[in-house]
Amino acid sequence: MISKGAPGISNSKSLIVDPTYRQQLEAFEKFGFISKAQADAFARKWSKGSNEYGNYPFDCVYRMLGRVGRTNPVSPFTKKWFYFDTEAIYNPGDYIWILENASRITNGELILGNIGDLIDIDHGVARVLFTCRGERYVWDLEAYHDWADCNLFEMLQSLAEKYNTKGRFTGYYDGQAVVIGYCTPEELDHIKKITELDIFWFKTRKI
Repeated sequence: MISKGAPGISNSKSLIVDPTYRQQLEAFEKFGFISKAQADAFARKWSKGSNEYGNYPFDCVYRMLGRVGRTNPVSPFTKKWFYFDTEAIYNPGDYIWILENASRITNGELILGNIGDLIDIDHGVARVLFTCRGERYVWDLEAYHDWADCNLFEMLQSLAEKYNTKGRFTGYYDGQAVVIGYCTPEELDHIKKITELDIFWFKTRKI
C-alpha cells in the first residue's frame, strides 16, 4: 500500500502554551533530540520568513529538523529522524538514500550495508538490497508511479524486532511527506508529551 496522506498539522498542538520558536527548539534540546549547536544552526537558517512555527507549534520545527540534502548533502540537524516527500521515487538511488538515512538514525543499532536498489517504474519494478548483521536481504516493493512504498518502514520495523533493538521506527505524516524517526518508547513518550503531534509506531510486516 502506498501511503499518500495521514494526520498532520491540523492535529498538532502543544503542552507549552503558545511556545515561541526558540522554546520549541529548547524543548527538543532538553531531551537530547538535538544539541545546542544544532539548535543554534537551525535557528540561524530557518528563523526568517515563516509564521508557521507559531501557527502550528512543533509541527514545522519537527519536520524541518529532519531535512537532509540529497544532491548537496548537508549535516542533519538531528540524528533522531529525517523528513522526505513520498512522491519522489524516480531513479535508481532514490531508495538507497532512504535506507542510508534509516540506517543513520538508528545510532548503530541497525547498520545497513552494501545498499542497492532497482527502480523501473515503467515496468512496475522496485527492489532494495542490503546487508545487516551478516545477513543479506532482498525486498520487493510496490512500484506505483513515483510514490515511495512506505511498507518499507514496516519491513524495517520487523528487522528491528528480529534483532531486538532498543529503538523502533516511528512515522509522522504531513500530507504526502513523512518524518521517519527511530527512538525508544521512553523517547517517544517525551516527544509526544512536549509536542502532542500524531507520531506513531510503524507496524511490522513479514520479511
